[in-house]
Amino acid sequence: VSQSRYIIQKLIVDNPSILGLGDFYPHDERVQFRGGRLDILLKSIEDSNVRIAAEIQLGTLDRDHLLRAWEYYLNEKSKFPQYEISCLVVSEDVDERLTPVIQDLFANKPISILLMKGWRVENKWGINFIKFFDGIPLGTEEEDDQDYVKVDRNYWVDKRPKGLS
Repeated sequence: VSQSRYIIQKLIVDNPSILGLGDFYPHDERVQFRGGRLDILLKSIEDSNVRIAAEIQLGTLDRDHLLRAWEYYLNEKSKFPQYEISCLVVSEDVDERLTPVIQDLFANKPISILLMKGWRVENKWGINFIKFFDGIPLGTEEEDDQDYVKVDRNYWVDKRPKGLS
């Protein structure tokens, strides 16, 4: 692990809120059963069933690292199906050829990609995380039914302005 990657990982572990994803705390770095190591597993402070499998990539995100991050997410999801797990990839940039692939393959998947941008003012350094991509999980039938309002002739008759017949 490069020194720079370790520094970024430590920044996130020490203060996960810098990612802008809500209130999480670091659970651990986890060895995957098929090899490799998940960089950070974050757990929600508000809901212990919500977790984020986070992978950090210095430089430009390429397909190998994207697939590795997704594989780590799938491993966590299959090993712990009782949790709501999502995938997070943090990188400095994204290969432009990968952008349409990400949008097509991950549009309805629980994955977010954040770009990290470092900056310097005088002798002070800082880092920002900017959301590049946020896959949106498909809604459930129960969620769909919650907002359901039966609309028929009587509904519209009741909604019409007073004085109209």
